[in-house]
Amino acid sequence: MGEIIVIGAGSWGTALAQLICSNPSVDSRVILCSNSEQEVADLIKAGENRRSFPGIKLNPRLEYALMDKTSLENAAMIVFSAPSRATREIVRNLKIPKQTVLLNTAKGIEAGSLKRMSEVLFEEQGNQERIASLSGPSFALEVVKGLPTAVTIAGSSQKTLDYCVSVFHQSNFRVYTSSDLVGVEMGGVVKNVIALAAGMLDGAGMGNNARAGMITRGMMEMQELCVALGAQKETIYGLSGLGDLLLTATGDLSRNRTLGLRFGKGEKLEQILSDLGQVAEAATSTGYIVELAKRYSLVLPIIFEVDKVLKGERMVTESIKTLLSRKQSKEFESQ
Repeated sequence: MGEIIVIGAGSWGTALAQLICSNPSVDSRVILCSNSEQEVADLIKAGENRRSFPGIKLNPRLEYALMDKTSLENAAMIVFSAPSRATREIVRNLKIPKQTVLLNTAKGIEAGSLKRMSEVLFEEQGNQERIASLSGPSFALEVVKGLPTAVTIAGSSQKTLDYCVSVFHQSNFRVYTSSDLVGVEMGGVVKNVIALAAGMLDGAGMGNNARAGMITRGMMEMQELCVALGAQKETIYGLSGLGDLLLTATGDLSRNRTLGLRFGKGEKLEQILSDLGQVAEAATSTGYIVELAKRYSLVLPIIFEVDKVLKGERMVTESIKTLLSRKQSKEFESQ
């Protein structure tokens, strides 16, 4: 195997780099790259990511490097784990060999173009067959600790999927494969918004019944949008859809749920994001999803209300009343 390069030394990139190093079947060099000289120096000195995982020592096999000083000439795989908003700029400036596998792990869509990350990778580097995306219920802290996790990797080429499985699949990290790139990627995007909504309910003290109803109806909105974009319906009920939604909407490690909780208690968006210190994708992706929904003439009440709350147009309690007062309808029909 050639080298495996992980771009993005945040919590998710660090966790995935650690995971790859722990796979006994992988004998490649594994290099975790950052665009910050200080961050690289700290990682080398401490042997841990003190910002994301203080006190957790990383595998001694793991190497660290500054992104713009890293040669990709021998890269067998590049794992993109930087925030989605930075993906195009990063990949555009890389000299990547034609045979290198490109694996997206970010859960977002691009501002303006509203494109998925695999689409961005394809536009900048070409060759759809070498592109794949990893998604599913996977808190970075639990992955870096080696706790049991199951995810899905989607792509159009079985050869690429087989290689991705050989890199990631191991006793504590089960990998399933899929050909549904749209469903796997969009499930990971939309679930963040529903998790944010569930957190808002909990923060406002609306109770367990309300949360369960929100998650279930939010799941229907996720399905409606993803299928309209070309996803397979069954994918939305898999790990990258329902699985990731359950984790993110109920788990205390979820940044999007935390954002919603604090919003529901009346805190301001700017302060919450500042305190989090990490990306909560739903803070920006909600508006993009609303744009997509309107492009396809879809009505997604929960997502639309979350967007209004984020924009300061409504209070959480007002949006709850709006949703509950909508015209009664059959459960399984258009929103």
